[in-house]
Amino acid sequence: MTNAPTISQTQEDYSLKNYWSLFFVQLQGAFSDNLFKFLVIFTSIDIAGVNEAQRDFRLFLIAAVFALPFILFSMTSGCLADRYSKAKVITWTKRAEILIMSIGLLALTTLNFHIMLGVIFLMSVQSAVFGPAKYSSLPEILPNHKLSWGNGIFSLGTFFGIIAGGVAAGELSTYLGQKQVWKCGYILIVLAIIGALISRLMERKPAANPSKKIEWKFWNELRKNLKLVSKNRVLSLAILGCVYFWLLGALYEPTLLVFGKDALGLDNNQISIMRACMAIGIALGSFAAGYLSGNKIE
Repeated sequence: MTNAPTISQTQEDYSLKNYWSLFFVQLQGAFSDNLFKFLVIFTSIDIAGVNEAQRDFRLFLIAAVFALPFILFSMTSGCLADRYSKAKVITWTKRAEILIMSIGLLALTTLNFHIMLGVIFLMSVQSAVFGPAKYSSLPEILPNHKLSWGNGIFSLGTFFGIIAGGVAAGELSTYLGQKQVWKCGYILIVLAIIGALISRLMERKPAANPSKKIEWKFWNELRKNLKLVSKNRVLSLAILGCVYFWLLGALYEPTLLVFGKDALGLDNNQISIMRACMAIGIALGSFAAGYLSGNKIE
């Protein structure tokens, strides 16, 4: 006679279902963001008449426009994730992604750099809103003893999406060429629709703080939170570590592209593979960190 599953086992299985739904939504988002971003990079710097100075300035603009929304909207997005059900916020962002990628199709069709830059900004706004709801969902979805494991696997999936998106951009831009790259817009729209459908599988848990006031002046919320964080040494060090990590990534990525083009004479596909080697190391490190942490939560 087989034993019936216990209530705790059933709850854990249900939590894992929510977790894997979120995992695949995040994986799709990371893939799509990097596919579009690197399609923009490869197409905008390979256009005839763009010299090295213009190319380097375009790379700077792409990096700045991609990063700016995380500074401007992350605080407000955290308030949204508290005031409303996190699963609802995630679904809202994925629906917005469908519209954004539809504009992305127009951008890839016209190859207008300013429209492509605008789409990167909108895409980054969507990611900035998605981020707090995504990460704060993990403690709600997973039991404590699986949280370190879940974070490690989640980061692995994120960087796998980053790797795959960058490599796909290199392959597709090389294979299709400037005149046919617009076809990738349809791929991005379909992926956004799939992501929105998967997000609907997540349980709509109650809002953490329905009365939370939305602070639209991000500098006020930033100042208040930095003051709060400064009282917690472990949290402060963790934030500094994250800032250092992403700063290195922001410096390394355009440097790698310019070095590959100018010094090594690589094509787009070869550059994306070289970049993938860096992301593979980060993904494996994320998995190792989650595994080595075991059941310990700091």
